[in-house]
Amino acid sequence: MAKQDNGPVYAAAAVACVLIVTLGVLFSGVLKGGTGTQVGPLSSVMVSASGTAKGVPSMGQVGVYINATGGTSMAATLNLSSRIDAFNKTAYSYVAGNTSLISTGYYNVGQAYSNKTNATPVYEAEESLTVTLPKISQVNGFLLNITGVPGLQVQSVSGTLSPSQVTELRQQALSAAIANATAQAKSIIGNATITNSTVEISSYSTVPYPVYAEGAVSSGGPMVPTGRLYYNGTSTVYENVQVWFYYKK
Repeated sequence: MAKQDNGPVYAAAAVACVLIVTLGVLFSGVLKGGTGTQVGPLSSVMVSASGTAKGVPSMGQVGVYINATGGTSMAATLNLSSRIDAFNKTAYSYVAGNTSLISTGYYNVGQAYSNKTNATPVYEAEESLTVTLPKISQVNGFLLNITGVPGLQVQSVSGTLSPSQVTELRQQALSAAIANATAQAKSIIGNATITNSTVEISSYSTVPYPVYAEGAVSSGGPMVPTGRLYYNGTSTVYENVQVWFYYKK
């Protein structure tokens, strides 16, 4: 089976990590002052700062929900499997067989809630998946080609940054955050000379911009994009840091 999840006609993703980087010669030009042998005690100040960078996503991301029912949990599972197989045949052709671009958000099998009081129970199997398309221009064709899968609802459509875009934009955002922190530190310590620094990347997040549809329909459930889809906007990468500056009075 395939793999992941999503929300309404837009999606946002956020990732957090902690990484400690000691900056010496690498940022000595930015932070001012040399990195030679120091004489006498050093003072220090810690500054929190953030930086951002924007880019136009090159990839598309579509979240779907698929369900099936049956007289037993096994029958519901088998019915869902056949629908997932039909979905995967289309999805695989769009991701060139790279199954890591298809992920499952959740999977569940149980008695259907609306039928729990019936003498003859009905069981429901359901799965949510996210497909990341290598090119955002593929979104339209992909949506058209999955409409024939029974029990499928489109839950979200968005643009997403490629791994190489994320790497590049994170570096830009980090440089902006460090420059921001340096400016704050200099305003605090005045004419003192910064001799060294330690940077902790406390978190980063990527917020995608949604892909919009000309129209959307809903029958009390998730909004389903219809008609021509178009993309307009950028995704933003946020980098948050804490920097310890060591300086000589």
